[in-house]
Amino acid sequence: MKSKNKLLYRYISKSVLFSGLEKKELLEIASLIKQKFYNRGEKIIIESTFGKDIYFIISGKVVVYLGEKNKKKIIDYLQSGNVLGEIGFFTGMRSATCECIEPTVVGVIRFKDFYNLIARNTSIAMNIIKILSKRLLSADHEIKNLVFKPVLARVSQTLLEFLGKDGNVNISITELAEKVGANRETVSRIISLLEKLNYLVRSYNNKIKIINKERIKLLSER
Repeated sequence: MKSKNKLLYRYISKSVLFSGLEKKELLEIASLIKQKFYNRGEKIIIESTFGKDIYFIISGKVVVYLGEKNKKKIIDYLQSGNVLGEIGFFTGMRSATCECIEPTVVGVIRFKDFYNLIARNTSIAMNIIKILSKRLLSADHEIKNLVFKPVLARVSQTLLEFLGKDGNVNISITELAEKVGANRETVSRIISLLEKLNYLVRSYNNKIKIINKERIKLLSER
């Protein structure tokens, strides 16, 4: 086994896209993959452009959003093992922008190669359906939140979504505002209020740490 294919095999075997496949099949897929390297701030996929290739993240972190840089709605943050471009594979048009927020390595499978893989392997086809279904449910959830939930509840819910085991929230206030669909000033005031209530604390570099998870959870359910 070539060292490159061995390394790719290790990564794709952990990807949701290729779960359930045999080692022989995974090695075949590894031979089709081209690795690409992106710096922080570079875009892997740009919304409303043509493209049908499939990407999966080997390392790094990517933000997925709609709209332009100065007015955008964050859809998700993706990292190693996640898939990009699955909608474009079917439609030919990119539905969102995928931008690196740290140095990132992706694996690229060309449309024709991936099409042939799906034609021969129903497991991959089912995995794609699962990914699309999960994204559809997530989008539906986002729409309901924007329509029915006040900003305080949306902020509280997003804080919990990005809560680490150590109590730290792995998202900045700017990213939080973009995620909940509110301006930064409003979100900053909410964070200050939660801090005064001793639900969370902010460090000198504006990192957020939740100290009363139950209270935050109650706010998210309003």
